[in-house]
Amino acid sequence: MKRYFGLLILVLLIVSMACQFIPASKETPIPTKEPEKVKATEIMPEPEPAQAEQASPSEPEPQDEAQNEPTPQEEEQESSKDYHEEFDTNAQDYDEFIQNYPNWRDQSDELFPFILTGNTQKNAQFYTDESQLVVKLGGYEETHLKIYEKDHLFKNVVVSTEFENFGANRNKVGLLCKVNKNGWYEFQINNEGYYWIYRYDTGLKQEGKVPYVMILDERATNLIHTGEKKNTISMACTDEKFTFKINDKELTYDKMNIPQTKVKEFNKFANVEGGTGLAVYSWHETPGNIEVHFDYFDAKVPEE
Repeated sequence: MKRYFGLLILVLLIVSMACQFIPASKETPIPTKEPEKVKATEIMPEPEPAQAEQASPSEPEPQDEAQNEPTPQEEEQESSKDYHEEFDTNAQDYDEFIQNYPNWRDQSDELFPFILTGNTQKNAQFYTDESQLVVKLGGYEETHLKIYEKDHLFKNVVVSTEFENFGANRNKVGLLCKVNKNGWYEFQINNEGYYWIYRYDTGLKQEGKVPYVMILDERATNLIHTGEKKNTISMACTDEKFTFKINDKELTYDKMNIPQTKVKEFNKFANVEGGTGLAVYSWHETPGNIEVHFDYFDAKVPEE
């Protein structure tokens, strides 16, 4: 009987010990799942390299820059400095002219100002009509009108124009080259058969002196079509030599008789890039009103 009772107590002890281990067996899966979550968080950053890999092919900046680079044809256009103007866009007055031809600047441009001097400034007009630039000045007063084309700068250039007088003939028409902050050169003719060559010096102007340095004083030539007729004039400004033409005939230095000391004036702006321009002049003795029509204006790099 005691043996049976001892056996029963042993069975009860075994059962009670087994019940104590059951909660522990239920909690064991929790730590096994937590590492899986940790591993999952460690894996989450892995898409970032994948996104970076996706970003790399979509980085087209270098390709876009290459696409924006000018084609050989565009580079050629940008490097070309030749300029030709036929004044095809109509402008009824000064303000409209500046608006329609922004490369021909007015006095607001410090480097290439529009110059208009004299007592009859209010009478001066210039506008475009029927593919011509028309300049009108009042007579019997001194008025100098110069306009500059400033978007094309040349170290060597040939400037030319064709014009016709419709008013008084005792006026001058001029071409300008090497226009820079220190001055420029002017080739002037009138319809009475004379021509002049000057260098304009802004330094002298600032000192209150006459800014026109004469290279060649008044010279007569039968190359000019006198009266109310058309004339074509051109001036080549290069490092080596200046040449001048009237109606396609060159004026040679030996016939022009330019003194050697004056020839050196052409070296003043020899290595300078500058703009180009047109001019019309009247003086106190100019009878009647002046009217000049320009058919075109050319500024081109000379052929080698």
